[in-house]
Amino acid sequence: MKMIFETVKFNLVLFFNSTRFIIPLLANVVFLFLMYYGNNGTYDISTVLFITAFFSFFLMLLVGNSIISLKNERLEQILLLRIGKYAESISELLFVAVLSLLVIMVSYGIPMIINLIGNECLIKQHLTMQNIICSLIIVWLSGIIGGVTGAFFNSNIIKDKKMVILNNCIIAVLTISKEAVIEQIQFAKYIFFILPPLNDIVKCIETSSGAILSGQSCLLILKMVVYILVVCILKHIIFNKKLYD
Repeated sequence: MKMIFETVKFNLVLFFNSTRFIIPLLANVVFLFLMYYGNNGTYDISTVLFITAFFSFFLMLLVGNSIISLKNERLEQILLLRIGKYAESISELLFVAVLSLLVIMVSYGIPMIINLIGNECLIKQHLTMQNIICSLIIVWLSGIIGGVTGAFFNSNIIKDKKMVILNNCIIAVLTISKEAVIEQIQFAKYIFFILPPLNDIVKCIETSSGAILSGQSCLLILKMVVYILVVCILKHIIFNKKLYD
C-alpha cells in the first residue's frame, strides 16, 4: 500500500509541475464566475447538483485524457516493474480520485461554504448535512467517471490522437443528450447503457420541492461506483494485453 500511495504522490507532483493543471484551474474559475457572479437570485440545490456534476465530468474527461501523457513509455515500464501492474492501476484510480476531489473543492465546496456563511444566499432550500454529503459524493464520483473514461481513451490504447479527441467529444455529447436520443430512438437504450449514468441524477431530485432524495441518491452512487470499477478493469485488461502482446 505504501508503494501505491507513493506512486499517487509522484503522479500529483508530475501533474502540478507541468502546465496541465492550468486549464482545469482556469475552467473552475470561469465556471464559478458564470454560475454565481452577478446572480441576484438563488438556485435550487437540484440545479446546482446537476450542472456541477456534468461540469466535473466534462473537466475530468479532459484531464483524464491528458494525465497518461505525463509519463513517457520508459517511465511507465519502470513503474510497472517496480510496483506491478495491479498496483499501477489502483494508483492511477486513486490519482484520478484525488484530482476530482480537488476540482469539486473549488467548483462545489466554495459555493457551499459561501452559502453557509451568507445565510443561504446561493441555494433556495435549507440544506441538511445528508443533502450536502449525498450531493458532494455524486459530484465527486461524476468527476472520477470523467477521469477514468478520459484515461481509457488515451494514446496508449488508441494510437491515433485525432481519434482519441473525437471519441472524447462523442462521449461528452452523447452523455448529456442520452435521454433525449433514447426518447427519439427507442432501441438506442440497448447501446447507450455503456454511457456514464449521469442522467440518473434527475431521479434523485424531488420534482415539487427540488430537494435531493436520499434513497435514489444512494442507488445512483452505487451505479457510479460500479461503472468506475468496470471501466478501470476493462482498461487494465486492454492496456496490459497491448503491453505484453
